[in-house]
Amino acid sequence: YAGIILIATGLLWMLHNLDLLGGRMFEILFSWQMLLIVAGGYLLLLKRWVAGSAALLLGVLFGLTDLFRIDIPVGEVLLPLLLIVLGVAVLVQCRR
Repeated sequence: YAGIILIATGLLWMLHNLDLLGGRMFEILFSWQMLLIVAGGYLLLLKRWVAGSAALLLGVLFGLTDLFRIDIPVGEVLLPLLLIVLGVAVLVQCRR
């Protein structure tokens, strides 16, 4: 899979350099939010349900807020939400 990912990344990057892929689309595809989404998907493939779901959902949440330019105060909402999600993940893992 690593080779396929490298080829796809190179193709997308080349399309961007040739102005065939819009700048906004390139920013979305090559963002830290997309990295979280891909990592979450990979963890789900490994059947790491809690960690994969958390990474995927956080990546989608952060990606949508960036895409639609929604301002969510990180310190007031997202960091406490992250702690809650991590706490639930720890409790679920301990019960197994």
